[in-house]
Amino acid sequence: MTPQQPAISQGAPTRKAVSLWMIRTAAPFRIIQAKGVFMSRRRWERRVRENDSIRSYMAAHLKAQLFASHVARCVRKQLLQFDKKTVLHFDCYANFFHLYGHTQGKDFYLLLTLAEVEEWKAAAPYALDRYIFCELKEKGISIIHMTPYLWAVFS
Repeated sequence: MTPQQPAISQGAPTRKAVSLWMIRTAAPFRIIQAKGVFMSRRRWERRVRENDSIRSYMAAHLKAQLFASHVARCVRKQLLQFDKKTVLHFDCYANFFHLYGHTQGKDFYLLLTLAEVEEWKAAAPYALDRYIFCELKEKGISIIHMTPYLWAVFS
């Protein structure tokens, strides 16, 4: 930074800074476009592919407990975007993974063996996420809008 250029934090945020903030917070792509972020479709697809390759690596190399914990944190983050009062807990025990909580006025719980987590890991990088969201849908918890994360999960 040269002495003539003020730091972004010293004044009002620039359009580019706001745009980057929105991308990092995983705002829905249609809203990102409406807010003036100039990201081409090709660049957005490349970013999704990069995230997919990272998730593929994680699915291939993490142990079932660590992978299930990562997926639970991703699901929690997504549910918090839909409902700020969401409470989600997850516990990994010797042979099973327990996901439970409260969101959108409904309680839910999900119990998976670590062998099942291994099967979902082997099926696809986002298969476990997809399974969890489908189970939540059966319990009456809806997806409010699609986000880049959910596009990756359901694509």
